[in-house]
Amino acid sequence: MSEWMKQKLHWLEQAEGYRMPESADVEQELGLPQDIIKLDANENLFLPAELLRALAREVADELDPRFYSTVEYHRLVRALSDRVELSPQHIVLGNGGDQIIDLAARTFLDATAKAVSISPTYSFYRLRARLTGAAWTEVPLREDFSLDVDRLLDVGREAQMIFLCSPNNPTGNRLDPEQLRFLLRRFDGIVFIDEAYAEFAGETLARWVTEFRHLIIMRTFSKLHGLAGLRLGYMLADPIIARPFAEKMQYPYSVSTFTLHMALKLLEHDEHVRSAVEHMRRERARLQRELNAIEGIRAFDSCANFILFQVNRPVESVHQQLIERGLFLKKIGDVMSYQNCLRTTVGPREVNDRLVSALRRICET
Repeated sequence: MSEWMKQKLHWLEQAEGYRMPESADVEQELGLPQDIIKLDANENLFLPAELLRALAREVADELDPRFYSTVEYHRLVRALSDRVELSPQHIVLGNGGDQIIDLAARTFLDATAKAVSISPTYSFYRLRARLTGAAWTEVPLREDFSLDVDRLLDVGREAQMIFLCSPNNPTGNRLDPEQLRFLLRRFDGIVFIDEAYAEFAGETLARWVTEFRHLIIMRTFSKLHGLAGLRLGYMLADPIIARPFAEKMQYPYSVSTFTLHMALKLLEHDEHVRSAVEHMRRERARLQRELNAIEGIRAFDSCANFILFQVNRPVESVHQQLIERGLFLKKIGDVMSYQNCLRTTVGPREVNDRLVSALRRICET
C-alpha cells in the first residue's frame, strides 16, 4: 500500500461521519419488541401506510424498470414547477435532500474555503463541509432560538457558504424571514436554506430564488410525503446555479424510476397529504400542551413535525426508561442553556398518549 493511500485512509478514518438513528441497533442489541415505536427521525406517521403500499403496488404494475428515468424525471419537475410557482429551470432533483446537501458542499467548498452555520442544527451540513476540507464555524442561536444575524455576518465575513435550516432541527422554530432577508442582502456567498419541514410550518421561501441569485432552497419528499425510505429531494435555485449543478454535479439518473413514480402518485393524492398535515398540526399543539402539563418538563414551540422538550432528570436515564417502554426518542442533550433535552416525532393521538403517560410516570415519581 502506498504512502499516499495510507494517508488518505488515515484521513478518512479520522473524519467525522454521520451516525444513523440508534433505534434499529438498540432494537437488535437489546432484543426489544419488533413493534417499538420510532419517534427519533421525524418521519411522517400521519400518512396511512396502507395508502403508500397501495400506490406502490400501482407503480410496480405500471413501470418498466428496464428503462432509465428520463421521462418521469421531467414529469416530476414540471409538476413541482406548478406547485412552487417557479419555472422548471429552477429545479434539480436528487437522491434525497442529503445528496443535495452533499453535492452543494462539494460544488462550492474546498480546502481554501470557509463555511458557517448555526448551533444547534442538522449535523450533516458540518460533516459534508468538512469532507471538502473547508474550515467550519458555528454561531449559537440566541436563547429564544432566533438567529444572531450580526454575529453570523461577522463570522462569515470571509466565508463562501452559510447553511441554515428553517424550521430548524432540533429546535423546531421557523427562522424569521426578515432576518433572513437582511442576511441575504449583506452576504454575497451561497446561502443554503434547508426547508425539509417547511410544509408543516405552512410557509416557504421558495419564490425568493428569483430575487436572490446566491440562494439555494432544499426540499424533500421524506417528511411531508412520507417517502423517507425511497430518497427524493430537490433543489430550488436561480438557473445560473441550477443548470450547471444538474448538468455537471448531479449524477445521471440519480433518482430511481420507482421513486419518481411514487412522488407523482402522491402529488395526485394531495388531499391525503393536506389532511395528514392538518391532523399533525392539531396533534402537535395537543402534545405540547400535554407535555407542558407534566411536572418537570418544558416543551418548546414547534413549526415542524417534531417537538423539542427539556426534562428535569438526567437525559440518559429518561431516554433509557422510554426505550424500556417501547418508545425511542432522539437524545439531544444540551441546547444552549437548556439541559437534558429530548426530541420526539409528533405521532398520532394513541402514540402521543402513550408517550405522555410514560413521561408522567418517569418524571413525576
